[in-house]
Amino acid sequence: MARTGITFDDVARSANELLSRGENPTIQRIREQLGSGSNTTIANHLRRWQQARREASVPALPPTVPEGLMPALETFWQAATREAHALFEWEREAFRSELETARLAQEDAQYSLQRLEQAHSELTQQLAEITDKLAEQIHAVEQERSTRQTLETELHTAAERHNGLESLLSEARAAAEALEIRHRDELATWQSQQEQRMLDERQHHAAEIKRLLELVEYTRDQAQQAQQQAHAELDQTRQRWTQVAQEREQRVTEQLQALEAICQQERDARHSSEQRYAELRGRVAQQAELLQRLEQSAAESHQRELELSRENERLHQQLTQSDETVQQLRELLDGHTESEPRRDN
Repeated sequence: MARTGITFDDVARSANELLSRGENPTIQRIREQLGSGSNTTIANHLRRWQQARREASVPALPPTVPEGLMPALETFWQAATREAHALFEWEREAFRSELETARLAQEDAQYSLQRLEQAHSELTQQLAEITDKLAEQIHAVEQERSTRQTLETELHTAAERHNGLESLLSEARAAAEALEIRHRDELATWQSQQEQRMLDERQHHAAEIKRLLELVEYTRDQAQQAQQQAHAELDQTRQRWTQVAQEREQRVTEQLQALEAICQQERDARHSSEQRYAELRGRVAQQAELLQRLEQSAAESHQRELELSRENERLHQQLTQSDETVQQLRELLDGHTESEPRRDN
């Protein structure tokens, strides 16, 4: 079942009771007397009640007032004066409350605007720092690429040196084969003439050939060992630097992805901050417009205050005239009372 709200009759009855006790019918007092109701609803009903009382016509005083009506007239005048003062005090207090509420709302809006501007500045600074870090990471990747190119150059140099050793080995083998052929030809040519000498020379050449062959074998073994070692070092170096390059590229890729995600988050936060900044500027504009309307309402309230003051002065003049009329009636009544016994005589 829906709860019944505060009605206009409730507010009007509470305001009349407060006026009858000589108290100002404010929003807080009416709410305390009713025990419930929102300030906005009570303010709207109270404003309607005030307008109705303002539009009520003031009855004109008769040119002559009987003496028996004077106490009632004075009571009515006092009640009307209290009501006018209470109504004026309520309007002034309501306007002050609305003006204070608008001022506090404007201060809150300005404070929120300052906080948003500060957050916007901090986000801009963080985005600049992330951009600098990203540039540093890109520079590190470029350095890694340069190091990799240097290693590839060194590997190419090692391969060229290996090819040079193989060439030297081939030349040594060719020289040994040529020397062996030359000695065989000389031995065949001189065998008939200097058999012993050639035999000695053959033995000498054989020893020389053997030495050369041993040297060639040693050189070939050294070249093969150097070749195998160069191949092994080349393979190890290639594997090591390939693994290092892959790990660094993977790490740099992960860092770039993480930085890109952070940048996207910062861009989203900045976009959200700009939207909130635009909304807050709109709210500030609305508050400024509301403050302008309240200032206009204050001017109208001041105008109503002047009108009430003039109305109060007019009523005071009427009361003075009524007092004079009552005094005249009393004098006439006294004179009439004095003349009646004389007519009896």
